[in-house]
Amino acid sequence: MMIYARVVQSFMRGVAKIITIPQPQLYVGSKMFHKVIDVAQYHGVKRLLVVTDQNLVQLKLLDPLLVLLKQNQIEYFIYQDTQVNPTITNLEEAKTSYLKHQCQAILGIGGGSPMDCAKGAAALIASGKKVPSLKGLLKVRKKPPLMMMMPTTAGTGSEGTVAVVVSNPKTKEKYAISDPVLVPQYAILDAALTMGLPSHITASTGMDAMTHAIEATLGNSNTTFTLNESKLALTLIHQHLIQAFHQPNDMKAREGMLLASYHAGLAFTRAYVGYVHGIAHTLGGFYQFPHGLANAIILPHILEAYGKSIHPKLAMMSDWLNLTSEHAPELVKAKAFKEWVQSHLKQLKIENTLVGVIQKDDIPHMIQRVKEEVIPLYPVPTYLTTQVLQQIYVTLGGI
Repeated sequence: MMIYARVVQSFMRGVAKIITIPQPQLYVGSKMFHKVIDVAQYHGVKRLLVVTDQNLVQLKLLDPLLVLLKQNQIEYFIYQDTQVNPTITNLEEAKTSYLKHQCQAILGIGGGSPMDCAKGAAALIASGKKVPSLKGLLKVRKKPPLMMMMPTTAGTGSEGTVAVVVSNPKTKEKYAISDPVLVPQYAILDAALTMGLPSHITASTGMDAMTHAIEATLGNSNTTFTLNESKLALTLIHQHLIQAFHQPNDMKAREGMLLASYHAGLAFTRAYVGYVHGIAHTLGGFYQFPHGLANAIILPHILEAYGKSIHPKLAMMSDWLNLTSEHAPELVKAKAFKEWVQSHLKQLKIENTLVGVIQKDDIPHMIQRVKEEVIPLYPVPTYLTTQVLQQIYVTLGGI
């Protein structure tokens, strides 16, 4: 099985050289939400589906944009029922709203969940298929409606990725739909939309971005492009995450983290992720546990489980951030990088266990789900045994 997986990954690396993954038109800056009007008018959009969540609607964060849409005679229809882990039902309801109101474009605004819901609805509209049949790679194929994404958190990078992550509460599954056609045409990064975010959201989403950059680097499918994107993301996180956590109204820190999230997304959508995400998806599927926080908690455990196999890449990331002398031994650099991760968790007040969350009887099923997700697609540096995965779940759960 492992040999087969490596063959598949080698084949995918070859395919990646042929298939071009587009990048969104990127807008960055204060009050950039005005760009929604410019884009809509450029494409002749008169009817727009806005996909978000109830929290953003109740906080009235959308109101300035909605006023602009009305002033410019652009009709909008809001889908606001997106769950923390968007479900099949969410995607289908958003699609139905788009078709019912004869919309011409989709705007996803919020954290990763609304953006994934928006992209997932676009996949359904384009393909005419049901959600389960789109699971995996290259199942959408047809061009979706015009998509604009405006993140209000700095973590998922969904505004620049090929993926949609969807959950099925009935089966407790959480899986990805991946296709280059799902990269939004426009990504609008307006730091004002992230100002004043609760500190725990800043922490968990920031660690989500960090995890994306690290897992993309640790895998075996890196290119010069993905390494450069990961390096940029980690450098921005190093500079801005703790500041954004302690000073939530620091515009420079907020913008830096939005850019970090975006660049980490560009990296992992091409170089993939690994066991951190595999385990995090089981926690989301079984217990609806927030994805970014799950990644943050799991990350140090996986870095330890990989052992010496990742020391060269940990040392490389340490050099990116100048954590030690450039002449320090590889082991020292690797240790410094793991300590850098742990330091962030401590400063962000994130615990490293999930006591009371994981149920012992669920562990065998979750391990099977992790294996099915990781193998053969993710080019992880080394494969973890059932026994190692079992111990990680037990340790995480304090069982």
